[in-house]
Amino acid sequence: MRVENKLDSLFDEQRRRMAEKYGRIKNRHRWSTGFLQLLFWVLFFYFSLELKLYQAVEGLFYNRELIFGLYILLITLIYFSYSTIFSYVFHYRRERRFDLSSQTSGAWLVDTVKSFVLNFVILLLMSRFLFYLINYRPDFWWLYWAAGVSLFTVLLTFILPKILLPFFFELTEYPSGELRDRLMAFINRLDINVEEIYEINLSSKINYANAAVVGLGQTRRILLGDNLSEKYTPAEIEAVLAHELAHHVHGDVIKNILLEPFIFTLCSGAVFFFWPYVGSLFSYSDPALYTLPLLMIFWGLIYGLFQPLQLYLSRKYERRADRFACEKIEEPRNFASALARLADESLQRLDYSWYQLLFSASHPPPGERVRQALDKNKTSK
Repeated sequence: MRVENKLDSLFDEQRRRMAEKYGRIKNRHRWSTGFLQLLFWVLFFYFSLELKLYQAVEGLFYNRELIFGLYILLITLIYFSYSTIFSYVFHYRRERRFDLSSQTSGAWLVDTVKSFVLNFVILLLMSRFLFYLINYRPDFWWLYWAAGVSLFTVLLTFILPKILLPFFFELTEYPSGELRDRLMAFINRLDINVEEIYEINLSSKINYANAAVVGLGQTRRILLGDNLSEKYTPAEIEAVLAHELAHHVHGDVIKNILLEPFIFTLCSGAVFFFWPYVGSLFSYSDPALYTLPLLMIFWGLIYGLFQPLQLYLSRKYERRADRFACEKIEEPRNFASALARLADESLQRLDYSWYQLLFSASHPPPGERVRQALDKNKTSK
């Protein structure tokens, strides 16, 4: 039987039709969201709300730290309130419509509030550090800022499994039983230093499975979604685990972190160099607290220029992890069937456009991944 025929047999035809419809709607929503975000900031700066808000807060308090914190809180609250509306309409309702989300609207709102709190705290800390450097290291603030953000990224990666993820999900040691014994035996057979694997309760929020490697050093965790054991065979779960073990063995998390200081330095240097020109368009002079929204947007736009590089490297790591999985498991077809089931469950398209590959795809197209796994299965016999 030809590989293409085998490929078709792994996918559910009805889910493929749904995936096409879902993909078209998701793409429209993505463009609508982008337009609404652009509209928000155009109106925000057109009416000089950044300055008016700052003047209003400054008129209420004399304490500089209180002014600083309240101003950032108001900016974050206004934008978050606005974006939450179309996030509910375009994202939450779409996921519920296609039965991809298992959350009630109340639970979704609770998670949204949690995200707001985390975003506010992180923005407050980063902004305070930024303006400290601008005031006391005016000529080299961008270099210190890049170093500080790089270290902060390492810290966030380190605390992710211990503090950030438990804010939204429950992480527990993988349940005892035949499946856990099989997975641990597989790890031991490969002679990989992993003391434990963990289960994350994805089913509390989504109706499709996933797995990941998170954390750094002592906090590194290999996570398997709890909904894997409900729908996948032990051989398929072992194949998924093999893929995640590859990321662990190859140190892909660390490689991503090592790239960040280079990108952060280039972004910060560009902001420092071009700020006089950008600021003059808004009648700004030196960076000040009320210029923070424009500073962050400008920095984010420049950072986005490096997204294609980051996505390309991510896809490269994923392909290598796929090859590792196919080499270590007995039947690569089990990995192919697991990938096909994952794609069907989450309604992924099997192929990506050049635009998706350039700006949004952190993984290779599912069709390509399944096809290569089947090729491995053919050559291994």
